[in-house]
Amino acid sequence: MTPLPSSSLLLRPSLRAQTTALLRDHLLAFMHRVEPAEFVRPCAVIGGTAGQHVRHIHDHFVRLADAVEHIEQGRGAGSAGSAGSAGSAGSAGSAGCAYDVRARATAFEADVVAARVEVTNTLARMEAIVGATDLDATINVSFSLAGEEVEMRSTVARECAFVVHHAFHHAASIKAIATNLGFGHACPAGFGIAPSTADYRAQNGSSK
Repeated sequence: MTPLPSSSLLLRPSLRAQTTALLRDHLLAFMHRVEPAEFVRPCAVIGGTAGQHVRHIHDHFVRLADAVEHIEQGRGAGSAGSAGSAGSAGSAGSAGCAYDVRARATAFEADVVAARVEVTNTLARMEAIVGATDLDATINVSFSLAGEEVEMRSTVARECAFVVHHAFHHAASIKAIATNLGFGHACPAGFGIAPSTADYRAQNGSSK
């Protein structure tokens, strides 16, 4: 039986393109256009500030990047050791990504200039991950569900897709905040529009 192509072969080009588009062409473009005072202005209708939603998006990418880099470092240490035992590989693969471990009320969400530097650094980390990491590698992720921390097994490819998908939805909230508070012009074209919606509109000539 011919083995199926790995996720690395099938998904790498689209993951790379979508990650770069989200972080560089959408999020950073917005952060370069928005005024510092607008970034921290609260919106009573939507809830929170643009800066808080950007921080939430960024947190997810950082949690994933930290976990994947830990896996890669573990693999490097295993191969440099005594023939890279199966135990070493298992230990490296068990690195966890806890998405609900978040820093709140940080300088990031209050200072758009400092935040741009962090997002730029995270973009470089994510481009390296989707460009060269084994996307089929196992990764354990955890979420808070019904007041309980629940851990499950996933793959690097699936989590790279998740953090981008998650980010588009929060970008929509940022756009709603910006529009409600009068700085919607800071949102670049397509900002906050999910890829599936953009595809539908392109195929059907619709704005809905």
